[in-house]
Amino acid sequence: MIEAKDILYIVLAFCALWLTVFFCWLIWQAVSALRNVNRTLAEARDAVGRIEHGISALVERVEKVTPSFAFVLEGGRRLIEYFVKKREKDGE
Repeated sequence: MIEAKDILYIVLAFCALWLTVFFCWLIWQAVSALRNVNRTLAEARDAVGRIEHGISALVERVEKVTPSFAFVLEGGRRLIEYFVKKREKDGE
């Protein structure tokens, strides 16, 4: 015959089963969350890499243009000086 002690053991076994299922589900959810975090970080790394590449390309272009820009500024300064001297000469 089934005694109270047997029923207790059956209930405890059933509780242990559900506790095991719960912990497995909890671990699964934690792993899924960590996997999503890993994917997000990988996408963020890619975005930062693209931004860094764009900025370095922009800096490289500016460095290439800077010497010629100084030449243009010097030419503009001399042109303005020429017109100022010509104006002063015509005004006399």
